[in-house]
Amino acid sequence: ENDRQVVKASGLAAGKGVLIPSSKQETIDAVNEIMANKAFGTAGDTCVIESFLIGPEASCLAFCDGKTAKLMPAAQDHKRALDGDLGLNTGGMGAYAPAPVVTPKLQLQIQQF
Repeated sequence: ENDRQVVKASGLAAGKGVLIPSSKQETIDAVNEIMANKAFGTAGDTCVIESFLIGPEASCLAFCDGKTAKLMPAAQDHKRALDGDLGLNTGGMGAYAPAPVVTPKLQLQIQQF
């Protein structure tokens, strides 16, 4: 009952197909908004429900040629609009790299993975 969820349109939604409800009823409403009301168009034909995690997030991408992979510096973006993270997701506006949460030690672990 107190486990917060994140509801995501599973298709391409220009980085904005995520709703972060605060209660069980808001989670049900979010699923309806995505799937029945088509808030994100066909991107919401199916949706994913995940546990809400608190903490920093970073993205790590690599260039690959089929044999070799070269890791780019980790990046972070500002996920939610408005002060106090009260708004909808921003769709990646304000991304920056390197991500300070990815220490050199963590970067090496990611590279070795």
